[in-house]
Amino acid sequence: MAYEYLAKVYDRLMYETGTDYELWADYLEELFREYNAPGKTILDLGCGTGELSLKLIERGYSLLGVDISAEMLEVFRTKAEEKKIDVSLFCQDMCELKIEDKVEIIISCFDTFNYLRSLEDITKALTEAEKILLPGGIMIFDLNSEYKLRELYGNEVYSYLEDDFAYIWDNSFDFEQRECVMEITFFVKEGSEDCYRRIEELHLQKAYYPEEIKRAIDQSGLELLAVYADLEKNAPDEESEKHFYICRKKF
Repeated sequence: MAYEYLAKVYDRLMYETGTDYELWADYLEELFREYNAPGKTILDLGCGTGELSLKLIERGYSLLGVDISAEMLEVFRTKAEEKKIDVSLFCQDMCELKIEDKVEIIISCFDTFNYLRSLEDITKALTEAEKILLPGGIMIFDLNSEYKLRELYGNEVYSYLEDDFAYIWDNSFDFEQRECVMEITFFVKEGSEDCYRRIEELHLQKAYYPEEIKRAIDQSGLELLAVYADLEKNAPDEESEKHFYICRKKF
């Protein structure tokens, strides 16, 4: 998976597709309260460019951010410096965390777990998270459902055009591998002339069944508290697009 160019335009794409970071922060805070998070120190796994993390910091949380993309973290770091916000950022694989700090809350949002290529990797990431959580701490993570990757993303082409920037997002769904293959072609204007540089990136998201994720949670030592869908508090159904898993570290 490449982020060399996507990191530069990620926020632009997220806002263009209607992502409401305040709504996400509201939803997470509601879950923190409902499930009695024991503190306000957060580890954000797959923090990306930090838009959601910064919203939570502005609401009084202290935060550590982890992402495997140095390019994404550099964008996050620049934003934090501009806002004079202190945040610790780590470029690490979430399956092999090397963080000594302990936290009360772990979040992993915007389908980070779909980028893990196997159920074994899912279990590893959850096990690593469990080690960092304090007793009674909670973890909330989401995944795009198979329905979303297969029916809404799979075999669809999306495009976006502005004077200085355009992209073509060509998806296909591999039924055998249960993977959505995302081929993204960017066209970026360079200089004052009407010249555009073409940049290609490949992204893969794997679909997992809820029973597989529940088994991985159990194997990690975490306790599953609830599964919700689509920024609501309803159980997922066959057409839910995103599943939210709320877990707790056992006392």
